[in-house]
Amino acid sequence: MIETKSKGQSDPSETRTCILETRQLKVYAGKQVLLQGIDLGISEGEVFGLIGPSGAGKSTLLRCLNRLIDLDQGLRVEGAVLFHGQSVRGRAMDVDELRVRVGMLFQQPVVFPLSILKNVIFGVRHQRKIARRDRLLVAEKALREAALWQEVKDRLQTPALKLSVGQQQRLCLARTLAMEPEIILMDEPTSALDPKSTQAIDDLIMELKKKRTIVLVTHHLNQARRLCDRVAFISAKSGEGGRIACMGETETVMSRTDLAELSDFVGCEQGVTCCES
Repeated sequence: MIETKSKGQSDPSETRTCILETRQLKVYAGKQVLLQGIDLGISEGEVFGLIGPSGAGKSTLLRCLNRLIDLDQGLRVEGAVLFHGQSVRGRAMDVDELRVRVGMLFQQPVVFPLSILKNVIFGVRHQRKIARRDRLLVAEKALREAALWQEVKDRLQTPALKLSVGQQQRLCLARTLAMEPEIILMDEPTSALDPKSTQAIDDLIMELKKKRTIVLVTHHLNQARRLCDRVAFISAKSGEGGRIACMGETETVMSRTDLAELSDFVGCEQGVTCCES
């Protein structure tokens, strides 16, 4: 087991054991390498960021962690992903249960043409039997945790598609939270949102990390600096597949000047240089 420390820790006794690991993880699309030799460990209660240029394989890596990658036909996965030390690809692993415990929030809100209430409890109803009298309680708890309850409590039976995009994203978060996951995978959850909605999601991430672990894919370095305890910079040279070029505490990684790919990426994000490929 790998051991890591979260942001602000100074006492060695606060070192936490990883609950999610990858070991020499590789992903192929035919002969094309999408990811190569990914080794990382994610600790309970941290926000772990995946940063890097578009096409480096960050979303592919994220989808490996709860086996959503299995839904992408034609991809082959090698290496290991361990959740609490158990292989997620082992015969003993229930994939549906894995995706409950390791939830996902996508880049674009995935809202069903149903009421707000039915959207929130959609996943949990498929996860387990839930009495009709308990549905409102489950929904309220999740919506409160997603900081959406006060905005929708008087219109739970109205179509969810009438919500703003920012509200829809928090609704999707509430649907994930209703299943009480240990880990939430977030794939650029604010890329389609305005600044106010982005700030709302950022605030939620900081609150959620008190009880849960977050793995966050982001293109925004300021967001990574604000939220992430540690980051991994995923780099990909043409034809070679994504690899971890460096990993560590966020500010330590961001301040490195010895890696040209990282310096170019940071410069592009800050508008200092222009990256061309």
